[in-house]
Amino acid sequence: MSKQVKTVVLDTFPNEFIAEVLVGFLKDEGIAAYVSGENLQDPAAASERAIGNLTAQVYVEESCLEEARKVLAAARAAGHLASSGSGEPGDDDPVGEGDTAGGDDAAGGDDAD
Repeated sequence: MSKQVKTVVLDTFPNEFIAEVLVGFLKDEGIAAYVSGENLQDPAAASERAIGNLTAQVYVEESCLEEARKVLAAARAAGHLASSGSGEPGDDDPVGEGDTAGGDDAAGGDDAD
């Protein structure tokens, strides 16, 4: 029986290219990561991806989330990535979007409107 690994969204980016840059930084630090939808091969997905209409989410194992956040912060501080994924409020911490259990990491009431 194989152990199922829980993954969570680290951040969302406006396109796959930027997300892959972060994945490279994460892998350099020994953190397994992948971009959602990177293997979509249907013509509609390919054309949407080509013109930049698909956002891309970077997923990491939940157990590596804190370390991955540090790598993300360092990449942003160094100017390698934009300061926010899609410009939406709360995108700096979108973990609740990938948390299938809907646990404590889900978006809460701590955001001021």
